[in-house]
Amino acid sequence: MQYEYGLTEEQIKLIQERCNAIIEAFVPDQNYGSANTMYVVSHYNEQFPSEVISGDIYEYAMAISFDGQPQEA
Repeated sequence: MQYEYGLTEEQIKLIQERCNAIIEAFVPDQNYGSANTMYVVSHYNEQFPSEVISGDIYEYAMAISFDGQPQEA
């Protein structure tokens, strides 16, 4: 299957895994009340500077489901 942004299934699963870990570790602060797209993408790009993603790629990857059920973004 061909995915948008030239992503492979493996890349999408890796992005999902990494983003879910960022979301799970989230603690509200004065700048972010929730783990929104900006928060997750900025933390992802800090942690993985050689594999930066955009908000569009984040939202796209998190919407992909490999078990037939859409994931919560």
